[in-house]
Amino acid sequence: MPSSSRAAACWWSGSSKALVFFLYFLILILLTLPGILLALALVLGLGLPGGALSGLLVAGLGNLPVALLLLYLLRNMLEYAEYTF
Repeated sequence: MPSSSRAAACWWSGSSKALVFFLYFLILILLTLPGILLALALVLGLGLPGGALSGLLVAGLGNLPVALLLLYLLRNMLEYAEYTF
């Protein structure tokens, strides 16, 4: 067995659920990064009053365009879902 296929077998043996969760959280972090960076820039850079509360508000508003973009891009996703019972 070549070393690449042995590594692939080791990687996928029983840990595929953990890999999916890891990728899921990585994608979530990347999607929220614009709002977090905007909040840090406004709260720390410009001295926006309110501390953590204003940071959360700015992060939420900063992530709103990302959420709307995802809703638009994935609007017909369930039409092509394969249902296996």
